[in-house]
Order: sequence, then C-alpha cells, then structure tokens
Amino acid sequence: MQLRFLGTAGAEGWPAVFCSCRACRDAWAAGGKNIRTRASLLLDGEILVDFPPDVYHHFLTYGLEYRKLKYLLVTHGHRDHFSPAELKWRKEPFVDTEGCETLTIAGNRYIMDRLRETLEAPGEYKIITKELEAFHREKLGRFTVWPLPASHCPEKGAFLYLLAGGGKRIFVAYDSGWFSGPVWEWLAENTDQPLDCVVMECTAGPAEGGEEHMGFTEVLRTRDRLAKIGLLRPDTLCLTTHFSHTGGLLHHQLEEFFSPEGMTVAYDGLEVDL
Repeated sequence: MQLRFLGTAGAEGWPAVFCSCRACRDAWAAGGKNIRTRASLLLDGEILVDFPPDVYHHFLTYGLEYRKLKYLLVTHGHRDHFSPAELKWRKEPFVDTEGCETLTIAGNRYIMDRLRETLEAPGEYKIITKELEAFHREKLGRFTVWPLPASHCPEKGAFLYLLAGGGKRIFVAYDSGWFSGPVWEWLAENTDQPLDCVVMECTAGPAEGGEEHMGFTEVLRTRDRLAKIGLLRPDTLCLTTHFSHTGGLLHHQLEEFFSPEGMTVAYDGLEVDL
C-alpha cells in the first residue's frame, strides 16, 4: 500500500498567504520541504483523504488523475479540509463525464449537508454520498473504514479514520487533540491486528496543542498510549503532518525533534510504501 502526502500544512498553508512572520519568511527562503499546502493524503491512488482548497495545485503538481478517483473520505468540514465548490466542475459542459469515474464521498452528516448545499443534486455530478456514523464499520471498495470521533470541531463533528485493506492497517489521526475516553476504549478493544502506520497531526509544534490540536508533547503521549494498548509494533511507521507556521520550526528542525523518537516528519510529495 502506498501513502502519498499531497499537502501537510494547517489551515493557512505555509508560508501563509497574508503572513510575513519569521517562520513564513524562513520557509520562503529555504523552499523545498518547507513549502506546505493544505493537508490531503492519497491512499493507494484509490482513496483521497480530504479535499482542500489546494486540490487543483495538487492535481497539477503531482499529475493526479482525479477523474479516476473513486473515493473521497472527509475528516471534517473546516474549509482547509473540505472545499466542495471545486466539485462543481464534474458536470457537463465543464468536463467529459464519460471519462469520469463515479465518486463516492464519505463523511459525517455535516459533510453531507454541505455537499448538498453546494451541488443540490450530487448525482448529476457522478457523485454518490455515504454518511458515516462513529464506530460503525463501512466498506469503501477494498478498504474497510472505521470512523472514530475526533477531539476537534465539536460543533460540526470530525472523524479519525482507521482503514484496513490489502493486509495493512492505517490510522489517520488528524485533526484532533487528545482522544476521548470512548475512542481509547474502542482502540483498546480492537488490537487483534496492530497498525502498520499511524499519521498524527502536529499543528502546535513545540507548543501545547490545547483541546483540538496536538503539539510535540501530545504526539509522543498519543504514540506511547497506542503502543501501550498493543496497537503499535516496533516496525509500525509513525508520521506527523498538519504543521502550522505558528509552530515556528522548519522541516529540518522538526526532524531534529522527531527523528530520535523514530518518527517521520511528512512533507508535500512524500511517498511511503507499506
């Protein structure tokens, strides 16, 4: 299974559009892995996790064939993760629909409501909607998906996703602060097969993450708890993503912290084969 990180920034992107702080100026000067677009993750070229405002940039940069995409899994409704207006171009006369696969979009009720508000009749855009419920297993093609409630965006709801397919298990754990008790209980009861990969957010960088995000301390604490309940093997790949310029640290500085911990700092364009 392949993971492809299309974007690894928080809501503002990095450098942020209207910002001239030191971290943004340094990222501009350094370039490379320090240029981060809004978060999006492609699994095996089959499932796209989140649909940010930078989706067209990702299409151009990575040569992606979004017309062949079959599944879109949305974590939550914040605009840096779900930009449904771009889906309007899936309808004639803007596109040759004959070469466009039917796209199943899965997420919580708020995502479904926003989608219908934007498109009115999703079927006309070759879109199928699938409303997900917390802790209820669903199938997306050859993948099995378990949505778990995230500690984020409480007014609209947000999901973490545990996915299984091709003999691999991946935990997409962003955006979220420290997981709630019911989530930890569910994870502890579903340790029959350890994770091959976990992707956690690190929006706050060296600062405290607060209730809805994570920083260094929360990331390590979460990793250690996952290991304690038996979900991590020694060779489980642990990655961090969703970085903000407010954290202040460039890519090499993030690596200086996480590499000794055996964790990988994701960057735009990173490809990981499991």
